[in-house]
Amino acid sequence: MKKKLLIILLLALGIFALYQNSSEDNSALKQNNQVRSIHSENLEKNPFKNTLKLSKSERKSQGLTPNKFYEQEWELTMNPLLG
Repeated sequence: MKKKLLIILLLALGIFALYQNSSEDNSALKQNNQVRSIHSENLEKNPFKNTLKLSKSERKSQGLTPNKFYEQEWELTMNPLLG
Protein backbone atom coordinates (compact mmCIF):
# COMPACT_ATOMS: atom_id res chain seq x y z
CA MET A 1 0.00 0.00 0.00
CA LYS A 2 2.83 2.39 0.85
CA LYS A 3 4.52 1.69 -2.50
CA LYS A 4 1.34 2.52 -4.42
CA LEU A 5 0.92 5.74 -2.49
CA LEU A 6 4.55 6.65 -3.10
CA ILE A 7 4.25 5.94 -6.84
CA ILE A 8 1.06 8.00 -7.11
CA LEU A 9 2.69 10.86 -5.21
CA LEU A 10 5.78 10.80 -7.45
CA LEU A 11 3.64 10.76 -10.59
CA ALA A 12 1.62 13.71 -9.31
CA LEU A 13 4.80 15.65 -8.55
CA GLY A 14 6.18 14.83 -12.00
CA ILE A 15 3.02 16.02 -13.74
CA PHE A 16 3.01 19.19 -11.64
CA ALA A 17 6.66 19.87 -12.51
CA LEU A 18 5.97 19.42 -16.24
CA TYR A 19 3.00 21.77 -16.04
CA GLN A 20 5.03 24.45 -14.28
CA ASN A 21 7.83 24.13 -16.83
CA SER A 22 5.47 24.50 -19.78
CA SER A 23 3.78 27.58 -18.28
CA GLU A 24 7.20 29.23 -17.77
CA ASP A 25 8.09 28.49 -21.40
CA ASN A 26 4.87 30.14 -22.57
CA SER A 27 5.57 33.28 -20.55
CA ALA A 28 9.13 33.44 -21.89
CA LEU A 29 7.80 33.06 -25.44
CA LYS A 30 5.35 35.92 -24.91
CA GLN A 31 8.14 38.11 -23.55
CA ASN A 32 10.36 37.27 -26.56
CA ASN A 33 7.55 38.19 -28.94
CA GLN A 34 7.14 41.54 -27.20
CA VAL A 35 10.88 42.23 -27.49
CA ARG A 36 10.77 41.30 -31.18
CA SER A 37 7.90 43.68 -31.88
CA ILE A 38 9.66 46.53 -30.04
CA HIS A 39 12.87 45.79 -31.95
CA SER A 40 11.09 45.80 -35.31
CA GLU A 41 9.51 49.18 -34.43
CA ASN A 42 12.95 50.53 -33.54
CA LEU A 43 14.34 49.28 -36.86
CA GLU A 44 11.53 51.08 -38.68
CA LYS A 45 12.50 54.32 -36.88
CA ASN A 46 16.15 53.83 -37.86
CA PRO A 47 17.75 57.20 -38.71
CA PHE A 48 19.86 55.49 -41.41
CA LYS A 49 16.92 53.78 -43.08
CA ASN A 50 16.88 56.11 -46.09
CA THR A 51 20.65 56.40 -46.49
CA LEU A 52 21.10 52.62 -46.65
CA LYS A 53 19.08 52.54 -49.88
CA LEU A 54 21.35 55.02 -51.68
CA SER A 55 24.00 53.91 -54.16
CA LYS A 56 27.67 54.77 -53.71
CA SER A 57 27.50 57.71 -56.10
CA GLU A 58 24.36 59.12 -54.44
CA ARG A 59 25.96 58.78 -51.00
CA LYS A 60 29.09 60.54 -52.21
CA SER A 61 27.09 63.40 -53.75
CA GLN A 62 25.32 63.95 -50.41
CA GLY A 63 28.62 64.05 -48.52
CA LEU A 64 28.25 60.61 -46.92
CA THR A 65 30.92 57.96 -46.95
CA PRO A 66 30.38 55.46 -49.75
CA ASN A 67 30.73 52.59 -47.29
CA LYS A 68 27.50 51.62 -45.48
CA PHE A 69 29.40 49.64 -42.85
CA TYR A 70 28.79 51.91 -39.86
CA GLU A 71 25.09 52.34 -40.58
CA GLN A 72 24.66 48.58 -40.78
CA GLU A 73 26.82 48.12 -37.69
CA TRP A 74 24.57 50.55 -35.81
CA GLU A 75 21.51 48.44 -36.69
CA LEU A 76 23.20 45.20 -35.68
CA THR A 77 24.49 46.46 -32.34
CA MET A 78 21.48 48.45 -31.15
CA ASN A 79 19.75 47.42 -27.95
CA PRO A 80 16.49 45.68 -28.98
CA LEU A 81 14.48 47.31 -26.20
CA LEU A 82 15.96 50.80 -26.15
CA GLY A 83 16.71 51.23 -29.85
